[in-house]
Amino acid sequence: MRGFVFNGIKVTNENDVFYINSSIPATPQRTYFELNVPNRNGSNYFFNKFEDKEITVTIGIKGINSADINTKKRNLLQKFIGLKSKLIFLDEPDLYYKAEIFDTIESKKYGNYMEFILIFKASYCMFGPDKSIALISGVNKVNNAGNFRSETLIKITALGNCESITINNDINSFTMQSLVAGDEVYIDSEKMIVYKIIDGVKVSMMTQFTGKFLTIIPGSNNIAVTGTNYSANIELIFNDTYIV
Repeated sequence: MRGFVFNGIKVTNENDVFYINSSIPATPQRTYFELNVPNRNGSNYFFNKFEDKEITVTIGIKGINSADINTKKRNLLQKFIGLKSKLIFLDEPDLYYKAEIFDTIESKKYGNYMEFILIFKASYCMFGPDKSIALISGVNKVNNAGNFRSETLIKITALGNCESITINNDINSFTMQSLVAGDEVYIDSEKMIVYKIIDGVKVSMMTQFTGKFLTIIPGSNNIAVTGTNYSANIELIFNDTYIV
């Protein structure tokens, strides 16, 4: 691997702060529980969700003396610590994890050289760049080029008073009701919230939402928009999503 980028900071083998190696689980771990039924052989397993990945990255620093090394370390780590950002490995520069550093950073010093380990708590999957698609009335073709379902953020901008707007993908469907002209409503399937923003504050719109949040399965999807007495612009935002 050629290095990585976190919070826009690139670490490669091209300078005194350089990338050594990383350890990335091939697949995320799943949580499950085991059910044993009396008088029945074996067990039933019920799977719940995927856990975030733990990614370990080793970095080296060269310096002219210990003070120089410590300065370079502080300058680098202050751009990493306490931040949640995109973690990009340069062998796949078009994909990223959502990540942050949680654990203690361990380091070892050898003369004018220091090696330390970053442990990222990263999203269970990788994401491609944001895709933004304007949905129109009727059936819209949407493609997820990844190999895992993608969460969606749908923005509805009411151009006039809207009695109801329904969006479905043959698997799940939801309806927004009683929007007024100028409403900008966000339906976030990852966080399972529906809101608009007033003076920089998210205000819940869940009372006007019925149904289930939409996800985009791998491959081609049909996203249908219907409704009653509505006029609105509808934007679908998602990422190609990869489980491995």
